[in-house]
Amino acid sequence: MAASGTALPEGLAAAVPAPGEAGFLGLLDGKDFIVEYGPVGEPSLGQDVLSFESGRFRSRGCSDLGFVPAPYWLRLEGDAIRFRAAMESPEHGYIDFTGEVVGEHIEAGSIWTRERWYRTVVLESWYRGALAAPGQALPEKS
Repeated sequence: MAASGTALPEGLAAAVPAPGEAGFLGLLDGKDFIVEYGPVGEPSLGQDVLSFESGRFRSRGCSDLGFVPAPYWLRLEGDAIRFRAAMESPEHGYIDFTGEVVGEHIEAGSIWTRERWYRTVVLESWYRGALAAPGQALPEKS
């Protein structure tokens, strides 16, 4: 159980640090999620991989565009592990990710902001998927 007395999803309970130990990053670190993604209100554009590693969040598709893996923050809410990360690219702006993991499932959203001299472009996207099985091949590109 978490410090609040809330039961965590199976497989995650052992990762909860004792009071006074390092934060909750271990709850998601080392995990890869295979997701479908697309612009809000539209169908999927394909697959992406959302990864949590060494305290950093990464979207494989965004990394291909020059976005750098970024620190992520966690908060426990009931059965959900909520996260937030902000990735930046020198050429393509920044993307704010927020989402939650419940059990082996992930749902997230992002807001990509790209400032141009003539206007600012904002794109909101959705992501839905599940934890990759150990040894499972991860999609290269969507």
